[in-house]
Amino acid sequence: MLKKNPRVILAPSLLGADYLNMEHDIKEAIKHGAKWLHFDVMDGQFVDNLALGVGLFKKVRARFPEIFIDVHLMVGAPDKWTNKFAQLGANLVTFHHEALRYKAAKKLIKSLKLNYPKLHIGVAIKPKTNVEQIYEFLQDIDVVLVMSVEPGLGGQSYIDNSELKIKKIRDYINKNFLDCFVEVDGGINDRTVDRVVDAGVDVVVAGSYVFSGAGSIHKACNRIIHGDKKNSI
Repeated sequence: MLKKNPRVILAPSLLGADYLNMEHDIKEAIKHGAKWLHFDVMDGQFVDNLALGVGLFKKVRARFPEIFIDVHLMVGAPDKWTNKFAQLGANLVTFHHEALRYKAAKKLIKSLKLNYPKLHIGVAIKPKTNVEQIYEFLQDIDVVLVMSVEPGLGGQSYIDNSELKIKKIRDYINKNFLDCFVEVDGGINDRTVDRVVDAGVDVVVAGSYVFSGAGSIHKACNRIIHGDKKNSI
């Protein structure tokens, strides 16, 4: 299973990085404690935006062969994309619950486990999706990703009370002794990170805050990973 940071794992979202200096930004984030990289894939169908494709993923994986890469598929046909990223070296592939019917999602999870036994599998839910809808997946997956903004665009503000969904999922996981991480993505900064950490997340995704919102990548990483409030802006 994935190794857990004493407080939280930081997964900087490359959607918020400087595209012209992405290698530098990634190096800085890793240097200051980021254990994962969050790689957002958008197809213009499931969400309106287009972002981060196979070509860029290949370059990031080749340049950083040891880093854990978390691929978040905001796509309309996840079964067409999961195999691509698994074959290219993704460590975790997460698809949206809303993109597939229940039976199709179960079939995809089973297929991925069979064909890529080392691959970690995640299921994401949009802000308006009831958490109860993914309970039956939790025993079969490694990560549940709670979106605290509407998927499709970086830099959005955190949706208030998203931490209540996190706590509900965390309580269910603990009550049923499940081996599943809780991840959050959207609007995380120095003012919202403690709310989600206190609610029970294991993994925090942050893009705009890490790469530009805190004044330095160092300060942002310290604030999220270690809870260092002196680095607040």
